[in-house]
Amino acid sequence: AGELFSNKTIMKRTAVLAVLLVALFALSAVSADPIDKKDETPDVKVTDKQTSDQDETIENIAAVDDSEDVDEDVNNEADVELATPEQEEDEQADVEESAPEEEEEEDDLPSEEDLAEEDSEEKRHGRETNSIRKLLNSIKGKLNRELKAAQRLVSKVRKQENRKVARAQAVYNSRARAARNAVNSRNRSVGSLRAAKRNRVVRINRARKIARARADRKERELLLIHSIECRLYALNGSNAAARRCVRSYRHRHSRYRARMSTRGIFGKTYSGYCASHSRGSGWARYCTNRHEFNQAGAFLRVRSNGIFTAKRSGFFRLHFKTIQYCRNWGQQDLRTIVNGRQINYAHKNHQHSWTHNENNMVTYIKAGQNFHFQAYCARCSNPYRWHSGNGRGAHSRVQVTYLGGSAPTWSATCSRHKRRGWHRYCTNRLERINSHFFKHTGSGVTIKRDGMYRINARSIVYTRGWGPHHARAHVSGRRVAYTHDYNVYWTPAKIDVVWPLKKGDHVSVDYYSNNGYAYHSGNRNGAHSRFQVTYEGPRSMPVASHYCASHARGARSWKNYCLNRKDFNTARNFLRVHGSGQVDVLRTGTYRINAWALQHTGSYCNRNARMLINGSYYSYGYDHARSWNRNGHDLVWRLKKGWKLNFQYYVRCGSSPYAFHNGHTHSRVQIMWQGRY
Repeated sequence: AGELFSNKTIMKRTAVLAVLLVALFALSAVSADPIDKKDETPDVKVTDKQTSDQDETIENIAAVDDSEDVDEDVNNEADVELATPEQEEDEQADVEESAPEEEEEEDDLPSEEDLAEEDSEEKRHGRETNSIRKLLNSIKGKLNRELKAAQRLVSKVRKQENRKVARAQAVYNSRARAARNAVNSRNRSVGSLRAAKRNRVVRINRARKIARARADRKERELLLIHSIECRLYALNGSNAAARRCVRSYRHRHSRYRARMSTRGIFGKTYSGYCASHSRGSGWARYCTNRHEFNQAGAFLRVRSNGIFTAKRSGFFRLHFKTIQYCRNWGQQDLRTIVNGRQINYAHKNHQHSWTHNENNMVTYIKAGQNFHFQAYCARCSNPYRWHSGNGRGAHSRVQVTYLGGSAPTWSATCSRHKRRGWHRYCTNRLERINSHFFKHTGSGVTIKRDGMYRINARSIVYTRGWGPHHARAHVSGRRVAYTHDYNVYWTPAKIDVVWPLKKGDHVSVDYYSNNGYAYHSGNRNGAHSRFQVTYEGPRSMPVASHYCASHARGARSWKNYCLNRKDFNTARNFLRVHGSGQVDVLRTGTYRINAWALQHTGSYCNRNARMLINGSYYSYGYDHARSWNRNGHDLVWRLKKGWKLNFQYYVRCGSSPYAFHNGHTHSRVQIMWQGRY
């Protein structure tokens, strides 16, 4: 209530209340006189005259309040506040002094005049009391109204704010509905766009299939008409025209068959390993109880005991690699069995400690045929046929890649040995040829169509004592790959490189031994040499081939293989190659990674190679030898965009240590796009 009145009004009312309190004390003093109970003035009933007197009193008091000045009100208020305690003490003393006198006068009876005077005094007292009570009630009423107004202030503000919030909520709800409708409309549009894109891909692929089928049918019809035309020339006696027509027909037919052969080329790979070692002598089948990935589930069946079954006829690349162990010097072999027949064989006659070994070839397998891989150790103590593999490819793995039903392949062997010195590997025993891509010769193969080709040659080489085992590959007289191993007795030497070839290029392979056999003869069982060339795709297919221009010397530290020189690179949209040796993956997919280098130590020592993906190795090579020997990686792996690859080499000890030899024929890194992830 004090907040609603001004200071002036407060001071006026304080003065009035002080006057009323003085009057109340005076009335209490008067009411202390003894009277007869019969003549007591009733407090409840108020006469009309009293009511009118009370009204007059209230009006007089109000008039007095209005006429007083603000300063006088303040002074009077102070005087009243100071005088009030003194007056109370004086009045109390008067009451106490008069008490004995009243006791003395109780025996005297009052007169009628005194009674009349007392009655008038009591009536006046009642009127004043009622006036004060009415004034107080009016003040209480006003204060109560102001109290209720103060109490209603919160609810009033709450109602006002609730109305504002309700209006804002209504606006929000309206706009939220509009936004939801817009989002729903946008999502429907996105769904329609995605569906349209999917339908576009499906319909374009369908149109391609239909167009391809129609084009093939028309091509066959044209070939038929062409052959009829040649027959017509021959029947009419136009021999020169007939010969020209036949040459033209053969050329057109060859192009058609080549197009049909390359149409089914693709790579779908299974990758797995055995989770346990195999200790002991003799032959044992490599298990595949751990699977890394399987893209070829529609083309082959894999069992945990290591047996594969082809679901569809076609060309398969069979790759088995492991490290084997003998505490002393002993024999270590690998072989590949297809439908009960050996088709590939690797033989190491005299090895010590952990050394790597592998089988790697392309062969045609019919649907329903089984195949598996075996390892062997003999004539040594504490033998390990293979080391267990793990999720990072250390230290054994099997990878089988389905290449399609008509992958162009040329495969041949030589029927005889060659003694010491450099000798060209003969190819007088032809295993398989696609005549639209290859022309067979007695000492290699001639390319009939431009494209990217894989050259894969291997043979076991023999020296009576320790000596060099060499191999090299030539393309039209130019050396494109070289291998040097320092070993004793029979050990494998291999060439494996991808190279862009032109029509008319001639591919050949040479082997060397300084004291023994440059190469062993091959046979239909794959023992003990073979030369293969496969068509991988057009010359524009994504392949990056780089090498390091300098050696890395030093032992007991991993050396990062640099890539500051380039053979060729058609994979710029797939890979970014840095001179420091790092390779950034720009497109998610499946890649074949083939990296190797020659390493050197002056004495028998461990030498290692590893391929790092984002800092962790996923392929690991291990060998124990002396002088120059080949070490590296060959695997198919799925890579994601943003991943980083590095290649490192290590030698542990020995005089004149080389972690790797410089390129390009003595070391190289090749990464080839195989297909989708």
